[in-house]
Amino acid sequence: MYGLDVLVQKVFLMTVLVIMGFIMKKANKLDAKMAKGFGDTVIYLTQPAMIIYSFLEVDFNSRTLITSLCVLIFAIIFHLIYFIIAFTLYKKAPEKQRTILRFATVFTNAGFMGIPLISELISPEAAVYATFYVVAFNIFNWSFGCYLFTNDKSYISIKKMLINPATIPTFIGLVLYLIAGLCTMPAVLTPIINNFLVPVVKNDVLFLLKSTVMPLSMMMIGIRLAEADFKQMFKDKYLPLFIIIRLILIPLGVLTIMKLISISGILPSDIIIPAATVLIISASTPAAAMANIFAERYNGDAVYASKLVSVTTLLSMVTMPAIAALISIVI
Repeated sequence: MYGLDVLVQKVFLMTVLVIMGFIMKKANKLDAKMAKGFGDTVIYLTQPAMIIYSFLEVDFNSRTLITSLCVLIFAIIFHLIYFIIAFTLYKKAPEKQRTILRFATVFTNAGFMGIPLISELISPEAAVYATFYVVAFNIFNWSFGCYLFTNDKSYISIKKMLINPATIPTFIGLVLYLIAGLCTMPAVLTPIINNFLVPVVKNDVLFLLKSTVMPLSMMMIGIRLAEADFKQMFKDKYLPLFIIIRLILIPLGVLTIMKLISISGILPSDIIIPAATVLIISASTPAAAMANIFAERYNGDAVYASKLVSVTTLLSMVTMPAIAALISIVI
């Protein structure tokens, strides 16, 4: 279903990009303002392009829709569980660090890393499923996630959950996906749309934009990592607990739950297997780069966020292939 060697290569690539950002900051070629600009570009431009592109990559069929909805429902349930876990932990940590630790426990790099990774490891169709995982991610990210950083309860609203920089392109992509599958274009428009408009928008504009998601987000992390105090990095008493929970216990928990559902026979295997694979891989990705982006946006501890994201990204070179190997054996 997927090659572990490809997984290791992709995680290694991410690490190299972080190092590039680190070197550019040390050489005074990039700075904190650039890091914030990279973050805003990813949120408002390149990630939306990646989401829409994912929908345009696959042919319409009902099984894809059903599997996507299953991923969405399970992802919402899992994020609720993640929040419960996060809020029982790190109670004695300094306030700004506690915010980052809890946010990074709940939210993974499923968007920046998960979608492109799943697309190459499994199939473009699986990338659509991963997009629905990211929908659940953003339902909580732009509501409860913002609340974590601001203590502003106005963020916890249906509007914030459903209308944000990630859900809007998902709705656009879903509409385009349904139109392509259910509607027949007038004959006079077909050659214009199929031979010019779609190729230019998809293969040129969207492809180029979505290809920058990983470089921009990883280099942003590298910039902030260059500001970290390495002498103090591994003296953080909360770091080992965070690493174990984020990279090992949570993905193993998701794997166990999905295996039990698979055994129960509630859902057919052609739906539960791809859904479970996407859910587990998404849960096993490192701490979300959004932790750094939100820290930049809401004046949080961006350096500490970069530390958590960078350390989990480096360690995921070992943990993600191990989890992926378990998926191929267990699911």
